[in-house]
Amino acid sequence: MKKFIREILSFFLWPTIIGVPLLVGAGYYIQTIDPEFDLDTEIHTVFIGDSHVQQGINDSLLPHSLNLGTSSESFYFSYFKLEKLLSRNPSINKVYIGISYHSLSSYYDNFIFGNKSAAISPKYFYMLPFSQQLKLLSWNKSNMVSFLKGIGNKGFHKISGTDDFLHMGGYSSRFDKTKAVKSSMDKRIHFQYYSNDKATNFSEFNLHYFDKISELCSRNGIEIVAINTPLHPYYLEQVPTPFKNKLTEVIQSKNINYIDFSGLELSDSCFIPDGDHVSKLGATAISKKLLDSTMSISF
Repeated sequence: MKKFIREILSFFLWPTIIGVPLLVGAGYYIQTIDPEFDLDTEIHTVFIGDSHVQQGINDSLLPHSLNLGTSSESFYFSYFKLEKLLSRNPSINKVYIGISYHSLSSYYDNFIFGNKSAAISPKYFYMLPFSQQLKLLSWNKSNMVSFLKGIGNKGFHKISGTDDFLHMGGYSSRFDKTKAVKSSMDKRIHFQYYSNDKATNFSEFNLHYFDKISELCSRNGIEIVAINTPLHPYYLEQVPTPFKNKLTEVIQSKNINYIDFSGLELSDSCFIPDGDHVSKLGATAISKKLLDSTMSISF
């Protein structure tokens, strides 16, 4: 019995001895020393958001701009990322924030505190305030092993200098010769707007942090522009009307500029199969339009 107890204690003791210093060390480094949030002083405009921004804005075509969009990034994580960026980069004077109909859906809650949180949130863990780190731990208690493994790996790679900065994002698209496919669009619509064949609710949590992003920019004298990237006409037609109305309501309630490319006419080859994201060709078209169109304000 004593041997069994010693084995149990040893099982928990060594991960604690190794893990706690790792968490504390990585946290201290990222919060105080890590240079990853120090951007080039030539960067005046940043693009923040999820994969729609990451795959849709080719910042190499936009002077003094940097795409920091990241796949599955909710407004919750965008807010804290942007807060840190603005505190350390006084050269930033404009923020483009990606928003679309899917951004309002409660399916996004799964990426914040639901069953997909353990896969998404570890990459943001160390940049968050301590109070938010505790929330992440609480939200992932049912997936604690996977979550702790994720933040442990992130901390190790950060301290060892091999971190890939996944949470910082950046323009990325592997979709070169693609086109929208009806079956893929149907599947995407169902995933984003329906649960058990019933329409999902709005994500009040995500909407709250969109408000906070707007307030953060206003408080710091930063111009904010909401941007809705193109959607394939078939996909756009299938978006439930309440979500279209809600987005209009959200934008009208804010005193911010809004660029709506959702209905922009593009060829099928400008989209990937899900019709919800643009391909490389589509990203080039959007980025050039942003640069040349009178809808955008000069960079």
